[in-house]
Amino acid sequence: MDRGTIGGPLAGSVLPLSLPLPLPLPLLLLLLACGLAAPAWAASEDACALLSAGEVNAATGLTVSSGTPGPAIPGIVGKCTWTAQDGTKIVITLRDVRHIQATLEAQERAGGTAVAALGAQAIGLPAPAFAGGGYLIGVLDRQGGFEVSVLGAGGSETRALALARRIEAQR
Repeated sequence: MDRGTIGGPLAGSVLPLSLPLPLPLPLLLLLLACGLAAPAWAASEDACALLSAGEVNAATGLTVSSGTPGPAIPGIVGKCTWTAQDGTKIVITLRDVRHIQATLEAQERAGGTAVAALGAQAIGLPAPAFAGGGYLIGVLDRQGGFEVSVLGAGGSETRALALARRIEAQR
């Protein structure tokens, strides 16, 4: 059985993993987006304060209620999840420079494409089927970077890009 280290409250722990190592790229992307593949340390920032439910609604056309902050996970500066009435999940993940660069590299290896006129660098790609589909955009900006994930049946490049542009304007 392969063994690996994880972050979060179990930072530095070695736990048995039933996943093959090295991880398949789509799984690595999802783990990075969820903050489960990041080493320990990061300052905290309130990702839910970046966008109100009304701003998420306006940008996506989806009806959401208040965002839910994510748990403290090493490597994640802040995280917020909104759930739309149709079950679509909108996740904003704030990262430091090192971790957003690793995410962008993984997105490029997975076939992601450059997104013009967004941050210093931005890569977008369809979310893996096991995440319910949708679209992911990672953005390197002057504060580190952020990821926008719009997962599920309502996830689309248009919605993810609208949210990424709104966040960029506020950071």
